[in-house]
Amino acid sequence: MNWSRFRRDAVRTTVGKQWHVSALGIGVAVLYTLAMMVAGTAFDLPEAVTYAGGAVAGFVAGVALGTNPVDAFAYGVRAGGIGMTLVSVAVGVGSFALWFDASGRAFLLVSSLIGMLGIVMLVPVYALAGGFFAAIGTVLRRLVLPSEYNPPAR
Repeated sequence: MNWSRFRRDAVRTTVGKQWHVSALGIGVAVLYTLAMMVAGTAFDLPEAVTYAGGAVAGFVAGVALGTNPVDAFAYGVRAGGIGMTLVSVAVGVGSFALWFDASGRAFLLVSSLIGMLGIVMLVPVYALAGGFFAAIGTVLRRLVLPSEYNPPAR
C-alpha cells in the first residue's frame, strides 16, 4: 500500500482539496463557539448567537472559497462539522479537567462525557448550517467584490 497516496487521499476527503479554506472555517468554529461559551457566562446573549458556531464557520469558509455555492456547501459542511466535533472534545476534556482540578476526584467523568456527547449529537445540525451559510457567503462575495478579486467560477 502506498502510504503517501493514502495520506493525501484521506486529507483531501476529510478537508477537501483546498485545505486552507477548511482550516480557516474549523478555526473560526472553534474560536467563535468557545468565545461565545465564555461570553455567555458574563453577558446575557441570545441563544441564536451562542449556537451559531457552525453557521459562522460555514459563512467564513464560503467567503474564503468564492468559487461556487455547491463547492462552498461542501466546505461549509466540513468546517461546521469538524469544528464542532473539536469543540465537543474541548468541552468534554475541559470540563473533566476543571472538575478534577477543583475536587481531586474523577468520579464525574460520566458527566463530562455526557456534556461532550450532547454537542456531538448536534454536529449534523451545525454541519448543515455551515453548508447553507457557506453557499450564502460565496454568493455574497461574488456579488460584493469586483470580478478581478474573485476566483474563476467552476
